[in-house]
Amino acid sequence: MNIPARFRAALLGVLCLLPALSAHAQAWPTKPVTLIIPTSSSSAADIVGRAIQPRLQAMWKQPIIVDNRVGASGIIGFNATARAAADGYTIMLSPNTITMLGAIYKNQTWDVEQSYDPVALMVRTISAVIVNDQAPVKSVSELVALAKSKPGQLNYASPGIGTPQHLYGELFKQITGTELVHIPYKTLAAAVTDLAGGRAEVGFLSLSAVMPLVKAGKMRVLATVGDRRTLPDVPTFKEAGLDAVQAGSWIGAFVPKNTPKDVVARITRDFNAILQQADFQQEMLRADLITNTSGNGGPELAALVKADVARWTKVVNTANITAP
Repeated sequence: MNIPARFRAALLGVLCLLPALSAHAQAWPTKPVTLIIPTSSSSAADIVGRAIQPRLQAMWKQPIIVDNRVGASGIIGFNATARAAADGYTIMLSPNTITMLGAIYKNQTWDVEQSYDPVALMVRTISAVIVNDQAPVKSVSELVALAKSKPGQLNYASPGIGTPQHLYGELFKQITGTELVHIPYKTLAAAVTDLAGGRAEVGFLSLSAVMPLVKAGKMRVLATVGDRRTLPDVPTFKEAGLDAVQAGSWIGAFVPKNTPKDVVARITRDFNAILQQADFQQEMLRADLITNTSGNGGPELAALVKADVARWTKVVNTANITAP
């Protein structure tokens, strides 16, 4: 076949690039990698980050720096990741707050679907509706009845405006037609402390944040998210007749937009390898976190982000939530 000279030259150039692209993926990483955690220490994202850090160091033969960029409900960490070089050396482990805040803070320089490339869905957190031990309710139906009998008199605590714990409360209110009052705190620890102390009646929190207090008898779990019971004596929201509240929390891994595809593929592959490790899964279970073992990587996380953005934008707009 007679191929014109200019096409032969172009083809030769492409063929010459292929080994370079392959070598790029094989060579990475050649320096320390930073894991940005946009939440505080002991948060679910931090627990995941601290667990994968030594495993990644063993795989990549490079230091892995865990960097808690705390503040503004995670926005400081989101911005830092969006501005970082798109070279694979900055990876963010974010809770699904990242799908919520864009609807509240309209003028941000980051966008969850435009500023990052999704790498992998890491874990799902077990969300629950919690009351303190003094609350005169032992089921979700009793809580709804109490709230309707005292409109605007029951408080629910969260670690801040726009956090999952805040929007789960708003979702609960919209579905049940109740009037709970949102009390935002500066930290999750402060919200949990006041809930345990009776200064707030209700919380829509992850089990990982409250299980020690539940075991100590200071809090009561009324229902949990999930298709199956996490606690044998506690129904799921579906069993409690509130299937529409089944909006679970999660932690996902993201890199800055336009990170080389071969590097993203390498990160996804290695993260998925860790997620398949039985000892990692057990470590997550001890923190009441469910490891995602699907191995579907970025596409799975991208689909979840898209669905959550639509869900939480509707909740925010219905509740007329605005930035503080």
